[in-house]
Amino acid sequence: MLPGKPADTISVVGWAWKTCRAVEYRRSTARRVYRPNNTVVTGIRQFALVAPAVLREPRPTKLELHLVSNHEYRTMWKLFAELQARGYRRLGLVNRRDHDERVDHNWLAAYLVEQNQLHRKNRLPPLILDRWDAQAFLTWFMAHRPDAIVTRLPEVLACLRAAGLRIPADVGVAFHSLDEGRKGLSGMKKNSFQIGVMAVDFLVDMLHRNERGVPAIPYRLMVEGNWCEGKTVFGDRRTRQKLVRRSTV
Repeated sequence: MLPGKPADTISVVGWAWKTCRAVEYRRSTARRVYRPNNTVVTGIRQFALVAPAVLREPRPTKLELHLVSNHEYRTMWKLFAELQARGYRRLGLVNRRDHDERVDHNWLAAYLVEQNQLHRKNRLPPLILDRWDAQAFLTWFMAHRPDAIVTRLPEVLACLRAAGLRIPADVGVAFHSLDEGRKGLSGMKKNSFQIGVMAVDFLVDMLHRNERGVPAIPYRLMVEGNWCEGKTVFGDRRTRQKLVRRSTV
């Protein structure tokens, strides 16, 4: 706690915008720090601030704070490695443009780097949509026939099933940004609890240093995600058997 300041001067701005709004209505100090339009308000210099959140908002904001976040690039890299170990070779990315912008295009960047290392016949162009478009997705899918699709969009799974495709028998679907509560889906889960622990540790360090306000040079602490076993991609042995049978048909 800062000398001479009440206990609630410790703020958790940026944990998630929903959380911020809930705090804003309940605690007067939070209203002095954060507003929905992201403007810096009078009194922010008295707060020690850390933002456990995505890398940035889609529009520039004056709240350039220290941040603890999921390592989106490394998480995508680990997802590729996991799928390739299971025998998948033709991997396609499907995302929305605004979602990728919120993580400084780290998902797309990792995908393009990994694609560049594949054999030319296995390289697939990503499908980046301004908004969800089932017809555009199915057209892309039929044109490129990926072994597995990497995405964060639940619409992908629903659209494939509506088109009569079996998951994972016909195509695998791996999610690169799963929340802890999601069940039955294969992909990478964010370590949200560890992100919170690191954010609190960093905040305590700031209080010890008497560091307050918007930092001149914001720090970025990244936490990698972990693979979550689900039912939307095959395991190692079954994947290879399936792909071999598919290639001989």
